[in-house]
Amino acid sequence: MIYWITKARPLGIAIVARPLGNDWLQDEVKALAAEGVQILVSLLTASEASELGLDEEERYCSESDVEFLNIPIEDRSVPVRGEISQLLERLANHVPQ
Repeated sequence: MIYWITKARPLGIAIVARPLGNDWLQDEVKALAAEGVQILVSLLTASEASELGLDEEERYCSESDVEFLNIPIEDRSVPVRGEISQLLERLANHVPQ
């Protein structure tokens, strides 16, 4: 399910639950793309993604013309300032002027 943040309009910003992994992952990413998702940001670490069956998430995003950004944040930790700044800059580049 996609939860569009209406207060962010006219920008299309949404929150989604993590996609189902393994055999369902490709279809999940295709469904997100069909709903208008253009950039998918994951905050999972590599081990979390692997545990959830999301190892191929970046590849399936690429195949569906969805840009995949990963800024891994360890559970119960604070994100590194430089990494978050980088992510925000990359996202800001997609905002129409």
